[in-house]
This record gives sequence, structure tokens and C-alpha cells, in this order.
Amino acid sequence: MLRGVSGSELKRVTTGEMEFGLKYVSLMDEISTGLDSAAIFDIITTQRSAAHKLHKTVVIALLQPSPEVFALFDDVMILNEGELMYHGPCNQVEAYFETLGFKSPPGRDIADYLLDLGTKQQHDEVPHPTKQPRSPSEFAECFRLTQIYQETLKALEGPYDRKLVASVKDTMDPMPTFHQPIQASIWELQKRALMITYHFVFGQLLMVIIMGFIYCTLFYQFDPTQISVVMGVMFATVMFLSLGQGFQTPVYIAGRSVFYKQRGANFFRTGSYVLATTISQIPLALAETIIFGSIVYWICGFASEAKLFILFEVVVFLANLAMGCDSSSLLRCVPTLTLSCP
Repeated sequence: MLRGVSGSELKRVTTGEMEFGLKYVSLMDEISTGLDSAAIFDIITTQRSAAHKLHKTVVIALLQPSPEVFALFDDVMILNEGELMYHGPCNQVEAYFETLGFKSPPGRDIADYLLDLGTKQQHDEVPHPTKQPRSPSEFAECFRLTQIYQETLKALEGPYDRKLVASVKDTMDPMPTFHQPIQASIWELQKRALMITYHFVFGQLLMVIIMGFIYCTLFYQFDPTQISVVMGVMFATVMFLSLGQGFQTPVYIAGRSVFYKQRGANFFRTGSYVLATTISQIPLALAETIIFGSIVYWICGFASEAKLFILFEVVVFLANLAMGCDSSSLLRCVPTLTLSCP
């Protein structure tokens, strides 16, 4: 039994994958879920280094960060019910809320303390009865009167940094939407699709061989003058190979979320993905047609002519490929795996 990919491994792979490319802004939502404290500390340290050295803006929403992780951030933003309660340096946030009458209890993590502000639990943080803000809107109103807020507005209204403007003009604007040309993109996507299909090849070909011999026992050396029997064998052959493409239904449904994510990040063109997926179906469809068609054609007693045999194989192959493309197209329109199974 092979162990699958754990949640933490999946999160690490996704984080590393989305770091490729020159992006000035990275937005991450609760990346600490499923990770241990050491792993999340390493990830935040790496993001901090990238933000400082590459002049990137990294915005991360974390669930109950430890004090060590909290200290890695330059600024902290506290949002509650659509109101901005605080946005400024991390080393000033505790002192700011003390001026409003709130004090963190001894031994309490700073992040947990900040999350209670603006909620019912905030009364536990008040050392003595004073007139302090209670609702998120009152916190936001108090913050708009601070020097930190005024400095933020001044920075937003000021001129852009000349280095950033030059970097955008020289680096970002000339950059093409897609890094790879369409031929290379199709080739890479095709290799990936073949790697996925490879795991189903043995089982699919074994089923084709078994069903081929079953068909032969049912229609062994039939009478060619019985047109209904001949048409029935041909129809059953085409339908079996065509409907056999349904084994890829879970693969298509599961790969849709990956496609949306990677296409949104401009990893490849939509046309490249469609062409690569279609081309990747040809080898398996060709192998199925040759094996199943050869067994049925010669044992069932079709005409012993090479030209007619080749024509039979071509018709079955094209029908197999057409039905495979048709089913994959329909699956692209189905929202869930449950609806894709009649």
C-alpha cells in the first residue's frame, strides 16, 4: 500500500509552486492549517526574506500564530466586521491598545489577545473601568485619529518610488503573459497527461482483452449473410470501446481545480491544455482499437482482407477517439462527480 500525500505536504508543494514567477504581491489565507509550528516558522521566515530582498508585498492571514511567528511580521492588520481596527507596525500594536484602555494579561499570546478585541471577550482585557471602544466601528474611528493612520494615508497619496516605477517599466511590462511558447506548453502538458493515464493502462488493456474474448465466444464465426448480426457486432464493438473512456471521469473532475488554479496563474493557455489532453488520449485509444479490433475481427469471422480489416480498425479508432473527446467535453460542464454519473 502506498501512502498518499498528506495535507502538510500538499500545502508545501502548493506554496512552492505559486512562488514561481515575478509577482510583486502574494496573498495567503490560513497557510498554517495542518502544519506544525516549526514548518510554519520556516515558511514565514522565507516569505519575510523574499519580501525584503525582492521588494515584494506579502499579506498572510494566520490562525493563532505563535509569538515567534508574529514577531516576524513588519505590520499587522486587524479587521473586524469590515472595519479596520489597526494597521501598522507589530512592535507598536500593544502600546497602541494600551492607550485605549486595554492591556494584555500576563502570559497571554499577543495574537490571541488582539483577536479578542472588538468581541465579547474584550472585557477580560480591561484592567479598570474606563471609557474604551467596544464595537469594531468605534475601534476604527479611534484608529483613524492616530498618527499611524495619517502616515499611511500620506504614503498612499505620495508619489511612487522611482525604483519601483523603473522596475515595472523594465521588467513587468515587457514580460509576456505566458512564459512558454505554445508548442512547449503543449508538450509539457501532454507529458503530464500521459503520466496520469499511465497508471490506468494495464487495467484498461486487461479489460479490453477479456471483453474481446467474451465477444468472440458470443459471435464466433457468425454467418456474414445475417446483416443484423454483423451490424450488432460492429455496434457493440464501437460502443464498448467508446464507453470505455468513462474510467477517466474521476480524473477529469479531480483535475479541474488544478486547471483553474494553474490557468489563473498563467501557467499555460487554455488551448494548450485542451490540445494536450486530446492528444494524450490517442495512444491508449489506438492500443485498445488494435487489440480489441484484431480479436473481434478475425475470430468472429469478418472478411479476410487486409484492406477491409484496416478500414474496420480506422472506423473503430475514430469512433473511440470521438466519443472520448465528447465525454471529456461534457465532463468539463458538469460541476460535480455525482452529476457526471447518470
